Amino acid sequence: MDIEGKTFSGAYLMNHGLEMPYRNEPEWSKKTDWSSRVLLLEAE
Repeated sequence: MDIEGKTFSGAYLMNHGLEMPYRNEPEWSKKTDWSSRVLLLEAE
């Protein structure tokens, strides 16, 4: 995802949010019937 490894302020997230791709699929070699993605947000 384009947002991986980036830092955003709380004000930015409150005003803009995060754009999530419509089709957010894992890499083809890692894809199974039970594939999913987790978005981990950490405070600094």
